Order: sequence, then structure tokens, then C-alpha cells
Amino acid sequence: MAWVAIIWLIDYTRWQSGANSAYSKQKRYDMNDENPYKPPESEIADVYASSDAGGTLEKGVSGEYDFEIMDVIKESWERTNGIKSAYWVGLLIFMLIVFGVALLMGGFGLFGAQAGILGQMLPNLLFTAITYPFLAGIIMMGVHRAVDLPVFAGQVFNSLGFVLPVIIASMLVSVFTTIGFMLLVLPGIYLSVAYFLVMPLIVEKQLGAWDAMETSRKAITKRWFKVFGLFIVMGAIVVVSMFSIIGLFWTLPMSTVMLGVLYRIIFGVEAARGKEVSGTIAA
Repeated sequence: MAWVAIIWLIDYTRWQSGANSAYSKQKRYDMNDENPYKPPESEIADVYASSDAGGTLEKGVSGEYDFEIMDVIKESWERTNGIKSAYWVGLLIFMLIVFGVALLMGGFGLFGAQAGILGQMLPNLLFTAITYPFLAGIIMMGVHRAVDLPVFAGQVFNSLGFVLPVIIASMLVSVFTTIGFMLLVLPGIYLSVAYFLVMPLIVEKQLGAWDAMETSRKAITKRWFKVFGLFIVMGAIVVVSMFSIIGLFWTLPMSTVMLGVLYRIIFGVEAARGKEVSGTIAA
């Protein structure tokens, strides 16, 4: 057995010597020549703009986007850290505003005071018009978190500069979806999903009310069933979390972040696209 070991040792020594020689040649080659197997380089800003900042209006409307439902859910959950405190303070402010508006409208007898379908719709439209500019601020928290932009409770007031298009869009969406539900239900469900990104389009892309509605509808229609499935999964998570009550502390902010992640995937976020890519976006 000793001679077998000696022969093996000699062969191994030769192999090692040849390997070292090949390595030395390869090393000299690598130092003097460009590696032919090196992947093509691209500008950091281009990669950043196409991934972190998300899609574009044009690509969104033409349906040039896609996502996996569970990937969006997972990312939304991971991004919930860093938004919860600001979200809940902002939501508390929003709920106080909603309560105040409802109290005033009830005091003036606007709820249930009118007969007929139109009479019942008018108070709801007025309520929607007053509260939606603040709701748009809550939604924008999720958009900011989706691209790691700063999130703070005061964002609930940041959309007041777009109050007119937000009010017009909220009233039109409310009318169209209500009519859709009254007619055949299915049109109402379709429009409820299709118009889900109207508010951030007005605030973030600064579109007019009708343009935002049509942009949201056309883009979401391209992947309507997948978007609907995403909402169903997120809704189920929120419902399950209600059984423990405390679970809502995470799942409600998560649902807002989910909306922001979906918006980023479809339309992109211009504030993120314009950042200098010397590091990460400010958290």
C-alpha cells in the first residue's frame, strides 16, 4: 500500500504544479486584459430608475408591468417597520377629522334628511369630498415608504394643495362605483378596483381628476384580476388580524404600504427617480 501512496503523492504534486502554473497565467491575463466573461455594465442611475423608482405612466397604461402577489405582500410586510408610528398618528388625526365632519353633518341633519336615491347620495358625496384630501395624505405615506422616502404624521395634510382635483375625483369615483353596484354589482366591483390608484396619481403625478381616473383604470385593467387577487389576500390578512385586535397595529399600515408598493410597480415615484444615487434614499 505504501507504493500506491507514493504514486498518488507524485501525481498530486504534478497536478498541483500544473494548476499553479495555469493560475499564474490566468492571473497575468486578468491583470493585462479585460475579462471577456464580465457582465455588461450600466449606469447606476439607470438601474435605480428602472427598479427602485418603479415604472412610468406610459408603461403603466400600456400594461408593461407585472408582479407576484406574495412578493408584494412580503415586501409590504417588511416595509411596515418605519411607518407604524407616523401612520397611526396620521390616522388618528384623520379619524378625528372624519368624526368632526360626521358630527357637523349630523347636527345639520344632512344624513338621512333627503328622500330618494339622489337625496341619500348627496350627503355621502359631501362627506367623501371633505375627507378624501386627508385620506390622500395617508395613502401617500405608503407611496413614500415604498421607495424609502421620509414618512411623517403631518403628511395627512400634505395633499391639501390638490384639494380641488381630489374632491372632483373622489365624487366622480363615488358616483360611478355606486351606479355600478346599483346596476349589476360587477361593474361596481370592477370600478372599485380600477380606480384604486387615482389619489396618488393626482398628488404624486399631479394629474387632473379625469386624467387620473382614466390612467388608473386603464393601467389596472391590464392586470385587473391579479390586482384584485392582491386586494383579496391583503384583505384576508387584515380580517384575520382583527381576531387578535393588536394585529391591526401592523396590518393596517401594511395595507397602506401595499398600495404604495403597487403604485411604485405600475407608475413609479418621481421623487425617488430624481434622487442622486450616491447611496440609499433617505429613510
